[in-house]
Amino acid sequence: MNVGSWSSTLRTVCRTAGAAVAVAGCLVLAGWILDTPALKSLFPGMAAIPPLAAWGFLFAGASLWLSQSGPRDSAGRHARLVAFAAATLVVLIGALTLLASIVGRGSAIDRLLFRGMLGAGRITSDAGLSLFLLGCALMLLEEDRRGNARLAEFLALMTAAVTLLVLTAYFYGVRVFHGAISDVLMPPQTALVFAVLSAGILCARPSRGVVEILSSESAGGSIARRLAPSAVGVLLLVGLAALAGQRSGLYDAPFGFSLLVVVSAVIIVVLVWWSARSLTHAESGRRQAEEDLREANSQLAGWVGELEQRDSEINRLGEVGNLLQSCVTPHEVYRVVATAAELLFPARPGALYVLAPPGDLLDTVAVWGEHPPSVAFRPEECWALRRGRPHVVDDTGAGLACAHLTEPLPDGYMCVPILAQGTALGVLHLRIGPRGRIGHDESPGRLLESEQRLAETVADQVALALANLRLRETLRTQSIRDPLTGVFNRRYMEESLDRELRRAARRGYPVSVITLDVDHFTRVNETAGRDAGDALLRVLGEFLRSRIRKEDIACRFGGGEFTLILPEAPLDVACQRAEALRDGFKRLDVSHHGQPLKDASLSLGVAVAPQHGATTEALLRSAGEALRRAKTGGRDRVMTAA
Repeated sequence: MNVGSWSSTLRTVCRTAGAAVAVAGCLVLAGWILDTPALKSLFPGMAAIPPLAAWGFLFAGASLWLSQSGPRDSAGRHARLVAFAAATLVVLIGALTLLASIVGRGSAIDRLLFRGMLGAGRITSDAGLSLFLLGCALMLLEEDRRGNARLAEFLALMTAAVTLLVLTAYFYGVRVFHGAISDVLMPPQTALVFAVLSAGILCARPSRGVVEILSSESAGGSIARRLAPSAVGVLLLVGLAALAGQRSGLYDAPFGFSLLVVVSAVIIVVLVWWSARSLTHAESGRRQAEEDLREANSQLAGWVGELEQRDSEINRLGEVGNLLQSCVTPHEVYRVVATAAELLFPARPGALYVLAPPGDLLDTVAVWGEHPPSVAFRPEECWALRRGRPHVVDDTGAGLACAHLTEPLPDGYMCVPILAQGTALGVLHLRIGPRGRIGHDESPGRLLESEQRLAETVADQVALALANLRLRETLRTQSIRDPLTGVFNRRYMEESLDRELRRAARRGYPVSVITLDVDHFTRVNETAGRDAGDALLRVLGEFLRSRIRKEDIACRFGGGEFTLILPEAPLDVACQRAEALRDGFKRLDVSHHGQPLKDASLSLGVAVAPQHGATTEALLRSAGEALRRAKTGGRDRVMTAA
């Protein structure tokens, strides 16, 4: 049961107790008015309850009922004022009764107030004391302060003790109290009514005091609920047994009292031991729960740390992916991988290997860590490339190690193939150790699954970046190079010549252009076929690429016509280069399917900027005019622009 429902239940008990006490008072008064003995005593065969006590019950029950009024609105305040007034009357009745008992006029008040009720008894002193204490407790309930509530609880407990004393005395056969004030005891049914009223007052504030402890789910509440009924019930039975033994003559009063003390002590010790045992079990359960909670918190902290690490890795991977996709050269990719690997794998030295042309050897392009492997090897020496999947070895002494590992051998390693559409581009290599310190931390004994997944993700990103770069390079090559001869195409030639002319104009150096054409190229196509013509052009393209400087540009203008751009070459040097090309090509042994292509020669025209033209169109027109003069002048010769 939760706290809210338990509190509501206790308040219901309080209101029920108030109603029961008020009804008891009304029944007794009705019995006196109607002269009905059964109603006067509430229980047939018992002594009648005095009318003044009945009025005390009525006022006390009404006060307890009204003390549980709802919100402190106008109606609630009026109800509480009535409750306080009723409690004041209860205090007055109790005080007058006690005063009359002290001065020896105990029955005067009853005869004065209830003169018409013949045979009306008087309130005993213990009943008057109980009314006084409970009236004070009810008055304190109306002043809702913590200190007042505690005092009201204390007064209710005192009354409960008095009623318990009376009931115990009746249980043991005692009817008259002898002491400073000798008097008969209140009737047992009166004591029961006071007990109900005391219980109702204790339940009036369920969130405080004794009831709060008794109703709590704590170990203290559990022990209190066990001990209180057991202690009272067992001690009453022990007292009754001791009294019975004394009355039967088994022992005298002093021995009976000693026996009662000893047995009570033993019972109390047993109850204490029982409570201690229960508390020990509860404490053990609590400690176990705390230990489980600590383990759960530790596990949760580990999960949180792992999630934070994964989040950090994901952020870093995202940044690495952006950097890789922004790279424009393979060397930039390699630098990004080396830098990122230091952060993503701080305790793992490693390297990135990439297949170098013509694809029969993997070169080291990036390394990181204290013991980086930096050796080139063949693709068949790596199990990852053979299988097309990551290859992990936790112990190189027992596992299937790759042949490309170098001394000192690592304790373990991982190779991840870098694949793009099924084509191997390289290998990402991570290693464990050799055992010892890496930076300032001990190297972990094996690659974690998270590290393996991270390495595979990095390899995929590297593969994507390298594949994109190769695709860009392929597209760029296709856009600027002639697919048959391998030299640049006409569009690239025009853009390059325009750029070189502007640069030459700023710096003041010449730019020469050589335009050349294969003599009788149409006849070659007609007599030997187009395949032979293509073979001749391929040979010419290779010849030109091998005979020019790195800064020179060879282009195919169209058909069998080519153009060479020679930056910083004056006219005489360009003519010498053109003559060397004409003579060198004529000496080539050109054949197709074993059939020689005889009489292959070149006609060349030379022009230089700015002498023969300062713009691309003008310079190409001058070089083309010189080429036409060379062809009309007999072919196989070099002519300069006029």
